[in-house]
Amino acid sequence: MVNRGRVGAVFVRGRAPVIFALLLLGGALLLRRDMTGPTAVQNTHASLAPNDPQQIRAAFGRLPMSFEPNQGQSDSRVKFLAHGNGYGLYLTSSEAVLALPQRSKTENRPVVEMQFGGANQTAELAGTSLLPGHSNYFIGNVPSLWRRNIPQFSRVQYRDLYPGIDLDFYGKQGRLEYDFEVSPDADPNQIALDFKGTKNLHVAANGDLVLALDGGELRFEAPNVYQTTAVGTHPVSGSFVLRADNQIGFRLGDYDRSRTLVIDPVLTFSTYLGGPGNESCTAITGARPQVLFPTARPSP
Repeated sequence: MVNRGRVGAVFVRGRAPVIFALLLLGGALLLRRDMTGPTAVQNTHASLAPNDPQQIRAAFGRLPMSFEPNQGQSDSRVKFLAHGNGYGLYLTSSEAVLALPQRSKTENRPVVEMQFGGANQTAELAGTSLLPGHSNYFIGNVPSLWRRNIPQFSRVQYRDLYPGIDLDFYGKQGRLEYDFEVSPDADPNQIALDFKGTKNLHVAANGDLVLALDGGELRFEAPNVYQTTAVGTHPVSGSFVLRADNQIGFRLGDYDRSRTLVIDPVLTFSTYLGGPGNESCTAITGARPQVLFPTARPSP
């Protein structure tokens, strides 16, 4: 008769070195894979260290600006809105409203309105370039006021804001760009921008449009004007021009009127925000945007 207990004990003793060797081999393979894995992932974790807010703000500034359709999270006049590091942007049929952070508790929240003078008041607004994220709003303790899974877009287009002229808004968190796309034979002189909420505005020597605000200023960089041809991009000379009643238009050089013309000014938020702004989200509730709740961040 075979002593199975003894055989089992011998088998276990003989198997133990094999199991130990396999564990060592598996551990070595895993370590090698970790060491030879994608360096981008490792560098990402290193660059976004939780104790380095400056790097975190820099990474946030590289994110694309996201626009949300208004699904009840703001006043009914607002068609699309965006919020970022210290600002809120609200697009209505007739204007773009920019709400900036307060610099002190004693001053009102700065609000700048860029109105489209003489524009089509029924221009269609549409989000383009759908982003993977969504926004969720949980306002107070009333579930009926909550908004979930609101889509996000990287661009918003006004179609036929002026006859033959579309307007696109897009950008990154630190920069806002808006392109006027002038169709062939359309008249760019139709474009007229009226700014409200600024103490003064002027065109600087370098071509920037400067808006003076309490405690700071906003600068729209001199517009980049160009046409796309079969051989590449062709620059066109262009600048801001201050018209009567502080209305802003564009002065353009000669260009091919049989091709689409693009006028692209850029607003850099750092010209006003300077350092880190607060991350409050605002909503238009009356004649001026007001703080509605402290934070409303897009969900992953």
